[in-house]
Amino acid sequence: MYTAKFPRLAVALLALTTAGSALAMPPGQGGGKHFERLAQELELTQAQRGELQTLKQRLQPEMQQLREQGRTLHSRMRELDPGDSAYRGQVEQLAAQRAEFARSRTLLMSEMRAGLHAVLTEEQRAELAALKAQHREAGQQRRGQRREPGRTRPNRF
Repeated sequence: MYTAKFPRLAVALLALTTAGSALAMPPGQGGGKHFERLAQELELTQAQRGELQTLKQRLQPEMQQLREQGRTLHSRMRELDPGDSAYRGQVEQLAAQRAEFARSRTLLMSEMRAGLHAVLTEEQRAELAALKAQHREAGQQRRGQRREPGRTRPNRF
């Protein structure tokens, strides 16, 4: 199992620092557990936890909307018929929508990361940076085990 091989904290860190982060996850989707692990590791105070919960509540509706929009765009792309004469135009339209989606998601996540950064002390930021580095290294090792030498992306066809 994945979490048996790598520290569970890395999973919590991933949830906190990527799209769909622990702060932005709706109740019941795992964000609470990941956030709590990270909060314990960083030794967040109750005041810090409160500030991050406020940030989560403020950004959660927009994050949920983006999550649904991403699912819709993905489904629409998969439903296109490459044999359709309008295929190219449909793909271009969806590509433009996906670009705007990526822009919106990036801006929202940067707002979340900035909020987290503002709440943490210098020592906690350093610890978070170390955890990110650990997570990145573990991911690189996993990818290296799954891919052929010299291959940067998995074969999807």
